[in-house]
Amino acid sequence: GFFGTVELGHVYGAMGRRQEALEMLRELEEQAKTRYISPTEFAIIHAGLGDTDSAFELLDRALEEGDATLIYRTLSPGFAELRSDPRFAQLSRRLGLRE
Repeated sequence: GFFGTVELGHVYGAMGRRQEALEMLRELEEQAKTRYISPTEFAIIHAGLGDTDSAFELLDRALEEGDATLIYRTLSPGFAELRSDPRFAQLSRRLGLRE
């Protein structure tokens, strides 16, 4: 399922295997043509790629869309790269989470 694609994309990105990560991103975009996939899922791959600006833009969109998975996803290893960014603390506050 898409969960595997997302996690794999993140790991590839974090390992510096950019082409494979981008392939996972393309696969996710294909799947998004036939069913809803939250911006949070795309953000996880962007985080792995080190593309933090895109990741935060996608997380903002997920928040605006009321993505129910966003709270528990922010706790996942997929966002390890983003936690030191001040925007992560802002996002956590907007979600009502403690620092």
